[in-house]
Amino acid sequence: MVSLTEAGQVSVANKVSIVTQASGIVSNVYVKSGQTVNAGDKIADVTLDTAGQQRQAQAYSSLLSAQNSLQSANTHSTRCKTRNLSPTKSSLTTKELQIQPTPTS
Repeated sequence: MVSLTEAGQVSVANKVSIVTQASGIVSNVYVKSGQTVNAGDKIADVTLDTAGQQRQAQAYSSLLSAQNSLQSANTHSTRCKTRNLSPTKSSLTTKELQIQPTPTS
């Protein structure tokens, strides 16, 4: 009979710390320590404090602004396509789009 004894440390290679910028009171935790979770899984409920509410409002405002910019760009692109213009040509001023008469000799 052969016996082997080793000393060492075992560690998990796929462990990730979860951090958030939310500040407030954790009212419910839906997972246990060591439990596997996936992206999008609800892990806790947090009641935001004033600073957290302000950050949430700023983030929401940024989201709305980005959505408006995207919608405006899409509308501009659609108008260019229906007029058969490239986006760069459609942004020319009226003066630049005027047709100049060709001199005759």
